[in-house]
Amino acid sequence: VHDLQTKLSSARDTIQQLKDKLNQSEAERRHLDQQATTYKLQIEELRRQFDNTATERDRSKSALETSNHERTNMEKIRITLNAQIDSLRADCERLQQSNTEFQRQRDIIGEEKDDLQKDKIRQVKENERCMKVIDNLENKISQLKTDITELREQYHKEKLGKDVLAQEKHVLSDALSRSESYRAEIEVELSKERSESATLRDLLCKVQALNEGLAQDKIELNRIILLVED
Repeated sequence: VHDLQTKLSSARDTIQQLKDKLNQSEAERRHLDQQATTYKLQIEELRRQFDNTATERDRSKSALETSNHERTNMEKIRITLNAQIDSLRADCERLQQSNTEFQRQRDIIGEEKDDLQKDKIRQVKENERCMKVIDNLENKISQLKTDITELREQYHKEKLGKDVLAQEKHVLSDALSRSESYRAEIEVELSKERSESATLRDLLCKVQALNEGLAQDKIELNRIILLVED
């Protein structure tokens, strides 16, 4: 856009220079036209004077020679003026061509100006679209940051819960092992005492009840362990 503005400014300067040159040429042409008119009037006046001195030419040879000399000079002036007129016509043609070129350049500059305006409008629209895209991306990034924070918090909570469950699993496993060991010891003792007196039957009932409780505890512990492992 800066290059186009520079080009437009340069074209305007060129147009102004052409305008100044055209005005200067027009002024020179008018001045030469005035000079040509003055010379023509002078020629006509001299011709009238020449006609007035025609009668004196017969009476005076010197007057005739003078008139002939003046006529020759006037002819030279006429030729010079005709040459100047031809030159002015050529200048007018050149000025006309310059004016045509000026009009063409002005049209080109007008088209370039329209193109610049269209480019500017397109650039503004593109900038607005980019700003919307950036805003959307910033909103998405902000939402992602929020989601990541929530996921981190959830991860820490789950990790903490997993650690607690792992610790509970370890404790329960130890308790289960101790229960199994204790049950084995009870069964050994029970086997030893089965041959003894009926007074030990109460102990047997208690042991059976304990075994049932231990079995139920074992089932519950196994269920908890499976949940922890999952």
